[in-house]
Amino acid sequence: MVFPLAIMDSCYMNTPNRARKLQEIIQKCIDHDAVLVINWHSNNFHEKEFLGWKSAYIEVIETCLEYGAEFRPMRKYLTT
Repeated sequence: MVFPLAIMDSCYMNTPNRARKLQEIIQKCIDHDAVLVINWHSNNFHEKEFLGWKSAYIEVIETCLEYGAEFRPMRKYLTT
C-alpha cells in the first residue's frame, strides 16, 4: 500500500492560490477513492516564527471537513 504525501506545510505555504489547489487535491482524492496525507510539523505552530501557518493549518482541516473528510492515524490503514 502506498500513501503519497500530498500536502506538506512548507510546500503548501509557498503555493500560489493554495486554497484553490487544496480543493483540487481533495477532489482528486474523492474521485479516486484515495487517502489524503497531510504532514504539518508541530514546530510550525509557533506564530512568532511561522506567522500565519497555524491559521493555514486550521483552514486545511476545515476545508477537508467541508468535503466530509475523516481523520485517522496512518496505522489504521496498515494490516498486520
